Amino acid sequence: DIGAGQVTKACNQLALLVAAQGVAESLNLAVRLGADPGKVREVMMGGVAASRVMEVFGTRMVSRNFANGIDTRLYHKDLGIVLELAHGTRVPAPAAALVQQQINALMAQDRGRDDLAALITVLEQMSGMNKEN
Repeated sequence: DIGAGQVTKACNQLALLVAAQGVAESLNLAVRLGADPGKVREVMMGGVAASRVMEVFGTRMVSRNFANGIDTRLYHKDLGIVLELAHGTRVPAPAAALVQQQINALMAQDRGRDDLAALITVLEQMSGMNKEN
């Protein structure tokens, strides 16, 4: 139907962004608890948490590769559309709002051209870990 493509893209971006936030939080927690994030990601890829998001963005987070992929600024735009659609239809999207705050932090740091995997750096900063970008 007309408009189904936009709805599908919005739903895809919502699921992707919330999943990426979950990957960032889990790997940040692993580091804070003294575990090797690469090994944690590898084990998680063999379980129920396995996903394309874990595979692609988790790898980039572990390797600190924030230069490849799709610019965060584009996800920022897409998430704005998602939240506008949700708000307009009175559909709650609390996880989307949380991810928007994290992406806003990257945008405020002038990191809109970094890959979405840079989400982990916002959590590291919040945790008091000052790793390199």
